[in-house]
Amino acid sequence: MIRCCNHRLRASKLSPLLVLVGCTLGLFLSSLPAAADARQAIEKAADLVQQGRLVEAERQAHLALSDPSTRAVACSVLGAIRLQQRRLPESVKFLKEAIQLEPKLVGARLTLAEAYAVQGNSESALATYREVLKVDSSNAFARLALAQSEAEKGRYQQSLELVNPVEAELKQTPDGLILLATDYVNTGDPIAAARLASDWMQLSGVPEPWAIKFAVLLAKNGAAPEAAQVLERIKQAGHISFERNKESWSGHSHTGCAPRNWNRIILKFFSALAVSV
Repeated sequence: MIRCCNHRLRASKLSPLLVLVGCTLGLFLSSLPAAADARQAIEKAADLVQQGRLVEAERQAHLALSDPSTRAVACSVLGAIRLQQRRLPESVKFLKEAIQLEPKLVGARLTLAEAYAVQGNSESALATYREVLKVDSSNAFARLALAQSEAEKGRYQQSLELVNPVEAELKQTPDGLILLATDYVNTGDPIAAARLASDWMQLSGVPEPWAIKFAVLLAKNGAAPEAAQVLERIKQAGHISFERNKESWSGHSHTGCAPRNWNRIILKFFSALAVSV
């Protein structure tokens, strides 16, 4: 499911989850025996959600509520819209109805988990993600959320086991790569963490704080050259360049031995960064 939407997730300015919901609904619609008007309305709603045109999407979704065959999908769309609008009780109500009417609506379950998380109800959010995996065992969003929870509790091996089935997909996202690197270094495999730098270099449009977080994680665990590569991609005026410092780490292998002056170099970089932003 996430595979068919990956390019849209990376490119969209919307919540990635909201885009995924739109993609999921589009796939589900093909199996609905709906009246032509209701089907057309819900198809338009799903498309408008992905474009971020929420007011128009809501109007179309309401048109589909009256048809029993499209009501579940319409409720899912409206629940996603209410989440974006931070009208959380309404969002939860719509999403629960959608799931009750059609338990296989994975997008509705993902959105409900997100709504619970925004409400601060982490227990219900995690329980909902577990329910997602009962319907779609390879769902990367649910596995990532559950694995992040395990890592936050210091259960890195359990976190790694959760993400292993969707590792290839998580390597296409910054939060996925940060989690994988965290799990690897805390389960005694810093070399695997260092190798993730090549996947990071394939990403585009990564927010600067995420890149710094990933670089620091690598640098602290013996992967100074890879950390330098990541930092070099931060192309903002006034930032220090690591080009002249390449001799400081050239020739070092993944033995866990970072250059002696790496702490000084990275401190200098962050000092320059703090001044320029």
